[in-house]
Amino acid sequence: MAVLRIKEPSDKMAESYSLKIDKNGISITAYTNVGIFRGVQTLLQLIEEHQSDFRKCFR
Repeated sequence: MAVLRIKEPSDKMAESYSLKIDKNGISITAYTNVGIFRGVQTLLQLIEEHQSDFRKCFR
């Protein structure tokens, strides 16, 4: 399961995000669309670098 969530604005930086990957799925939480974009880009980089690990986790 994948979840993309935009939180209410706060004093956090506009581009900040939280990326959580565990046995239940992947969650990206951010304060703006830019933060979601950055989180997705990071996730794509991780998948590219660790393809075999992701296959093992999400079978």
